[in-house]
Amino acid sequence: MIMKPVLMICFGTRAEALKLAPVINQLKGQYSVQMELLICSTGHHQDLLVPSLKQFDISPDIDLKAIKYPTNLSDLTAEIIRGVSYTIKQVNPSALAVLGDTTSCFGAALAAFYNRVPVLHLEAGLRSYDRFEPFPEEINRRFITQIASYHFATHEVAKANLLREGVLEKNIFVAGNTLWDTFTETWKRSQSVQLPFDIDDTKQIILVTLHRRENIPHGIHSSCKALGQIVQHNNNTVVYFILHPNPKIKNIVTDLLGYTERVNLLPALPHDMFLALMERADVVLTDSGGVSEEAGFLGIPTLILRRATERQHLIQIGIAQLIGTSTDSILEYTLETLSNLDSTTRHQRAVKPAKSPSKLLAEHIANEIMPNTLVKIAEQ
Repeated sequence: MIMKPVLMICFGTRAEALKLAPVINQLKGQYSVQMELLICSTGHHQDLLVPSLKQFDISPDIDLKAIKYPTNLSDLTAEIIRGVSYTIKQVNPSALAVLGDTTSCFGAALAAFYNRVPVLHLEAGLRSYDRFEPFPEEINRRFITQIASYHFATHEVAKANLLREGVLEKNIFVAGNTLWDTFTETWKRSQSVQLPFDIDDTKQIILVTLHRRENIPHGIHSSCKALGQIVQHNNNTVVYFILHPNPKIKNIVTDLLGYTERVNLLPALPHDMFLALMERADVVLTDSGGVSEEAGFLGIPTLILRRATERQHLIQIGIAQLIGTSTDSILEYTLETLSNLDSTTRHQRAVKPAKSPSKLLAEHIANEIMPNTLVKIAEQ
């Protein structure tokens, strides 16, 4: 009997699932003969995660159901470490893969390290160089870099960050952003999707998402105040605000903007509906890294409502601006952006990889990394 290496992929949020789904399907399809795949969900954002997985016909082999709101980071981290560690002991994977910077990602990586399982870190090397922006994600990423054996960077800027921190170049692979593959597949469906609400295309559309811990409550409050002033100053604007399920955010936004004319508060949307709405937006205001990247794929001007960002490459290419969360700053930059819209430059700014990042990444994992983990296991 020929022994096959087992790769355990662990995640817990919608953002992780959207970026990992095309990689999982590549590995399950083309490379299933040479390696086994074990999908583990921590249940970090269970309500948002399940529909995203169904979109790609992915079902977790293991669901830890580690969290339900409300909770705190300490308890969440402890539950994830405990659950993933127990699973590792049961299935004995050759390696564990995580993506990004969430608490699920960090907790799973740490559990693997405690059990001496090699860690593959996808979307490695992003840095804001501010420990509290984003919180706790910036520190999560730095810790995972110290834990991981293999680092998959989305671009050369991230690779340079890793090299500066002492990661060996032979352990870094630049594959691109796997969200592109999810985006292209979902965007095709979004062209025929029927939105469950009306869009006022006669006005300039502002799409807003806010969810980061460091923006609760003050950043959320000042952002809502700015949005109220924007629609008051400019009668030609309409706001579509996607509400995060966290009640600490939802309650503030509903209280401040629930009865504001031309401000539409919407629940979390399926990914295809969200992209259908985004494509019609004139400007995106967000504190989300993933939303900023998707807006970049469409060339939509993006205002990042944070004081620091790890997506520096989006700023460098001119698709995004980092504007903070003060009411005056949001008001100024949003009105200025809306007054300088140009559909021609929007298409020119669009960020589009030449090759499928998921295909490149899956090929490298299956052919270059997993055989090595099997050799190491045989040597133990």
